[in-house]
Amino acid sequence: MPTPYLAPSDRARKIAATLRRVVQGDTQGTIATAIGVSTSTVSRLLAEHLDHVAAIAAHAGYKLVPADKICVPADTWDHHCRIVRRVYATEERAREFLEDDAE
Repeated sequence: MPTPYLAPSDRARKIAATLRRVVQGDTQGTIATAIGVSTSTVSRLLAEHLDHVAAIAAHAGYKLVPADKICVPADTWDHHCRIVRRVYATEERAREFLEDDAE
Protein backbone atom coordinates (compact mmCIF):
# COMPACT_ATOMS: atom_id res chain seq x y z
CA MET A 1 0.00 0.00 0.00
CA PRO A 2 1.45 3.42 -0.90
CA THR A 3 2.44 5.91 1.75
CA PRO A 4 -0.43 8.27 2.54
CA TYR A 5 -0.14 11.66 0.87
CA LEU A 6 1.65 14.21 3.00
CA ALA A 7 1.08 17.91 2.39
CA PRO A 8 4.29 19.79 1.53
CA SER A 9 4.50 21.32 5.01
CA ASP A 10 4.21 17.85 6.57
CA ARG A 11 6.90 16.53 4.21
CA ALA A 12 9.08 19.54 5.02
CA ARG A 13 8.86 18.82 8.75
CA LYS A 14 9.64 15.15 8.10
CA ILE A 15 12.63 16.03 5.88
CA ALA A 16 14.00 18.50 8.43
CA ALA A 17 13.52 16.08 11.34
CA THR A 18 15.25 13.27 9.45
CA LEU A 19 18.20 15.47 8.53
CA ARG A 20 18.54 16.76 12.09
CA ARG A 21 18.56 13.19 13.39
CA VAL A 22 21.10 11.99 10.84
CA VAL A 23 23.41 15.00 10.79
CA GLN A 24 24.70 14.98 14.33
CA GLY A 25 28.08 14.65 15.99
CA ASP A 26 30.79 13.25 13.77
CA THR A 27 28.57 13.50 10.71
CA GLN A 28 28.71 17.31 10.88
CA GLY A 29 32.50 17.11 10.87
CA THR A 30 32.45 14.81 7.85
CA ILE A 31 30.08 17.13 6.00
CA ALA A 32 32.19 20.16 6.93
CA THR A 33 35.30 18.51 5.53
CA ALA A 34 33.50 17.41 2.37
CA ILE A 35 32.18 20.88 1.57
CA GLY A 36 35.23 22.80 2.83
CA VAL A 37 33.73 24.66 5.78
CA SER A 38 34.03 24.43 9.56
CA THR A 39 31.85 22.21 11.71
CA SER A 40 30.39 25.34 13.31
CA THR A 41 29.37 26.59 9.84
CA VAL A 42 27.56 23.31 9.18
CA SER A 43 25.86 23.60 12.56
CA ARG A 44 24.83 27.20 11.85
CA LEU A 45 23.54 26.31 8.38
CA LEU A 46 21.43 23.53 9.84
CA ALA A 47 20.10 25.75 12.61
CA GLU A 48 19.33 28.75 10.42
CA HIS A 49 18.43 27.32 7.03
CA LEU A 50 17.40 23.66 7.29
CA ASP A 51 13.68 24.37 7.67
CA HIS A 52 13.71 26.60 4.58
CA VAL A 53 15.64 24.09 2.48
CA ALA A 54 13.32 21.29 3.62
CA ALA A 55 10.27 23.40 2.72
CA ILE A 56 11.70 24.09 -0.75
CA ALA A 57 12.39 20.38 -1.29
CA ALA A 58 8.92 19.39 -0.07
CA HIS A 59 7.13 21.95 -2.23
CA ALA A 60 9.18 20.77 -5.22
CA GLY A 61 7.84 17.26 -4.53
CA TYR A 62 11.02 15.67 -3.21
CA LYS A 63 11.44 13.20 -0.38
CA LEU A 64 14.52 12.38 1.65
CA VAL A 65 15.71 8.82 1.08
CA PRO A 66 18.93 7.16 2.28
CA ALA A 67 21.48 6.45 -0.48
CA ASP A 68 21.22 2.69 0.07
CA LYS A 69 17.48 2.66 -0.76
CA ILE A 70 15.89 2.20 -4.16
CA CYS A 71 13.05 4.47 -5.23
CA VAL A 72 10.44 3.45 -7.77
CA PRO A 73 7.45 5.28 -9.21
CA ALA A 74 4.29 4.91 -7.12
CA ASP A 75 2.43 3.05 -9.88
CA THR A 76 5.27 0.50 -10.10
CA TRP A 77 5.17 0.03 -6.33
CA ASP A 78 1.37 -0.45 -6.43
CA HIS A 79 1.74 -3.04 -9.19
CA HIS A 80 4.33 -5.01 -7.22
CA CYS A 81 2.15 -4.88 -4.11
CA ARG A 82 -0.77 -6.36 -6.07
CA ILE A 83 1.48 -9.17 -7.33
CA VAL A 84 2.73 -9.96 -3.82
CA ARG A 85 -0.81 -10.01 -2.44
CA ARG A 86 -1.76 -12.54 -5.13
CA VAL A 87 1.30 -14.69 -4.48
CA TYR A 88 0.59 -14.76 -0.76
CA ALA A 89 -3.20 -15.03 -1.14
CA THR A 90 -3.20 -18.47 0.47
CA GLU A 91 -0.72 -20.26 2.68
CA GLU A 92 -0.34 -22.97 0.05
CA ARG A 93 0.60 -20.46 -2.67
CA ALA A 94 3.01 -18.71 -0.33
CA ARG A 95 4.74 -22.01 0.50
CA GLU A 96 4.99 -22.91 -3.20
CA PHE A 97 6.50 -19.55 -3.97
CA LEU A 98 8.99 -19.62 -1.11
CA GLU A 99 9.99 -23.23 -1.79
CA ASP A 100 10.60 -22.48 -5.48
CA ASP A 101 12.65 -19.45 -4.48
CA ALA A 102 14.83 -21.50 -2.11
CA GLU A 103 15.95 -23.92 -4.83
